[in-house]
Amino acid sequence: MTACREMTDLPLRDQRPRARHRAQQSRVARAAAPANDAHAHLGRWLTGGRWAVPDVPAPVEPLDSCNVTAMVNPDGRWGNELEANLDRYDRAHPGRSATICHVDWAALTRSNAGVRLAAILDRSVRAGARGLKVREVLGVHVRHAADRLVLPDDGRPDPLWHQAAALNVPVAVHTVDPVAFFDPVDRYDERLEELLTHLTGRTPTRRFLGSPGRSRHWLAATRTPRSSECTPATTRMTSAGSTGCSARTQLPHRHRRAATCARVVPGLPATGRAV
Repeated sequence: MTACREMTDLPLRDQRPRARHRAQQSRVARAAAPANDAHAHLGRWLTGGRWAVPDVPAPVEPLDSCNVTAMVNPDGRWGNELEANLDRYDRAHPGRSATICHVDWAALTRSNAGVRLAAILDRSVRAGARGLKVREVLGVHVRHAADRLVLPDDGRPDPLWHQAAALNVPVAVHTVDPVAFFDPVDRYDERLEELLTHLTGRTPTRRFLGSPGRSRHWLAATRTPRSSECTPATTRMTSAGSTGCSARTQLPHRHRRAATCARVVPGLPATGRAV
């Protein structure tokens, strides 16, 4: 963290960011086939309590011009926040938005943690959530009662995965943060400004720098729920560098029910692709 603080006074003229995104980029004004946007942050928990979309009809109207049938909103959270998202998007625009929920990982510090997590998911799905989003917190932030990190393949959340299977809802697991979050905090880091802004947020992932078995590749390789094979609809979210995240199926072929998260969300139209 000392290096981070030293960088806060780095003049803009001295920054030399190096691009870490290596994928090809193409701009498509309109999808060739009807598409679902598999990852559209519409909520308010990431934007300081302000809705990411102040005017709801605004993003809905251009969907047809882009040939986008619907959007998957991964900001549902749980409880009252889930209800607020469902009211604002799914219930107000049926068929154009599908909100997926989170669970409160604080339950892992209590007894019967897995059962508690499963109960949160059950209530959320019954309220209208179309799936479960697992953020990039396992192996990095979430801790159990003994104050140790809960690794992605830990057995404690197993009842949660089984409940997802029983409810027949997809599980999207965000595998890891961008490459630059794991680079040295210096003038060459393309995410320097973001990291300095959130020193108490995601940057604790940097505590794993130089520690065997705690690299970005290690996190990506282990963020598959241990009992995920019992959840046919499970997909994983993988970091796509500077452009955000894309969804791809990571289960054995016999369990693959669809190619992307958007295509397995109950209630959304079947489409040719996801964007």
